[in-house]
Amino acid sequence: MNIAAMNVRIRFQKNRTVTDEIGNHKSEWEDYFSCYATVSDKTADETDTAGQIVANERMDFTVRYCKETKVITSKNYRIILCGRIYNIVSVDDMAFRHRSIKFHAELVRR
Repeated sequence: MNIAAMNVRIRFQKNRTVTDEIGNHKSEWEDYFSCYATVSDKTADETDTAGQIVANERMDFTVRYCKETKVITSKNYRIILCGRIYNIVSVDDMAFRHRSIKFHAELVRR
């Protein structure tokens, strides 16, 4: 693991359900953890969905293993980089050595 390559600050957000004053449940994102990461493998492809060409941008984020990052899953977390939102597609523990974790993520289209 090359620590010097971890030069980009990213932020993880966690999804939680909150209840308002009249009992309605809604989903809300809150900041969970911020750290430096290596950003790599920016790939883009296109898919044909319902007659429209849609661009998909994927990136990999590699961070150091710690107690905050070991609990991150693809279901309840997302990554924020430079104001852009990336949904975590999968989590790779890098051969289970507990030194670094790679998050495969996809850009959220708005």
